[in-house]
Amino acid sequence: QLTSAQNLIDSSSTNTAGSNRAFAEDQILDVLKKCYNNGGKPNLVMVSANHAIKMSEIAKGTGSNGSGRDYGNSTTVVNSVEIYISPLGRVKVVPNWLLQENSCLVLDTKFWKRGVLRPMKAQKMPVDGDSEKSMIISEMTLICNAPKASGLINKLTA
Repeated sequence: QLTSAQNLIDSSSTNTAGSNRAFAEDQILDVLKKCYNNGGKPNLVMVSANHAIKMSEIAKGTGSNGSGRDYGNSTTVVNSVEIYISPLGRVKVVPNWLLQENSCLVLDTKFWKRGVLRPMKAQKMPVDGDSEKSMIISEMTLICNAPKASGLINKLTA
C-alpha cells in the first residue's frame, strides 16, 4: 500500500490533540515512551524548520523543563540540536523540509526500508534535433516493518 510515513505509523505510538498546540519536549518524551513500550528504540527525530528552532530553545533551557546545553569554552556560537539524549536513549534530530509543518516523526530506522516496485533503469528518449536524451525510470515505496516501533507527534502549530 502506497502512503506516507505518517500514515504507516500506528496510532498507539502517536501524540495528538484535538486542536493545534505548540511543540514541546514532553511530547517527544511521551512518544519515545510509547515506542519503547511497543518494542521500538527510536534513533531519529525528523522535525520541520520551525520545530528545529524550537528544539534549540529546549536545549537552551529557556523553559522550566530543566534541560540544558554544555557550552564549554568554545568561541564558536552553536544554536542547533543534533543529538537529543532522553532517559530512553539518544536520538538524532534532523530537519526535514519535506515534512508537514504540523507534525514530527520519531523513527526507529531499523524497521524502515525502501521497497522497489519497478527497478531503476535508463531508457532512451526520441532524438530531438542534435541531442540524444535518456530518462531514468523507477518506482519505489516506503515500507514500515513495525508500525508501533516509531511514533508521530501531530496537531502542532508551525
